[in-house]
Amino acid sequence: MRTRLAISALFGLLGASGTALGQTVEAFPQFRIDSSIPLQYGANVLLTPFGSRQDLYVSPSLKLSALGEFDPTLLYSIYLAGNPDAYRRVTVADDGVATLGGRLDKILDAFSVGAIYNHTLAFDGIYRAVSFQADDFSGYVGYTYQNKPAGLKISPSVSAAYRFSDLATQERLLVTMKAEIRQALADKLTLIVTPSFKYYSFTSGTAAGKRNVLPSIVGALSYSINDDVSVGASVEYDRRWSNRIGSDFDNVIFLASVTFGHTYDLFPKNTK
Repeated sequence: MRTRLAISALFGLLGASGTALGQTVEAFPQFRIDSSIPLQYGANVLLTPFGSRQDLYVSPSLKLSALGEFDPTLLYSIYLAGNPDAYRRVTVADDGVATLGGRLDKILDAFSVGAIYNHTLAFDGIYRAVSFQADDFSGYVGYTYQNKPAGLKISPSVSAAYRFSDLATQERLLVTMKAEIRQALADKLTLIVTPSFKYYSFTSGTAAGKRNVLPSIVGALSYSINDDVSVGASVEYDRRWSNRIGSDFDNVIFLASVTFGHTYDLFPKNTK
């Protein structure tokens, strides 16, 4: 019921806002495809406090988005995405996620704010059986500093999200703080460093009262082959502390990936 209400409210908001603003353009004039094929190596793929198991795995992802805008500073989108994890040896860790969502973003010069809704199906195995369903409602505030002559871009942000779920132990508040730092090293080569801090507060079932903190840092190199395709490599370190015994872990992930992204105009303007 909550899912149907949220999705109905999302489309109702877009329709009502478009009418109020006197829009005459199509609701979703652009369509975007994002996909990636990352090969990863994890030092602790089961995220255990001891007896860690290492493995190689692939995590292909595909996201289809319909994009629109009320004006150049007020953007909206709806999307469908999927992301399985397939492990070479530790197949018990295989999983998959399917997401239907929407977001609204407001750009205020260097600042941005937004609201996001995601309905998620989490699977045990590679889309074998649904483990739980969840509805995530979140908001964020971001800022972008850019020094174009130096090729430097810094984008800090803070977000808060609450998850409702049909599995009580998955319901929680998540607060995330992160900063993406991008430094151009050459014409098509970029160094990216992203430190982040996540705080989880679980609210229901046997997980009620559980608190996790998870700082992490990612260092990556990205090379743009063209406007749509890039290749990259990264290393990530995660460390989680919890007030529940057996929930602490640390992990190192090495990644190499190919990424594709392209936006299509569904109603191209006549340039004649």
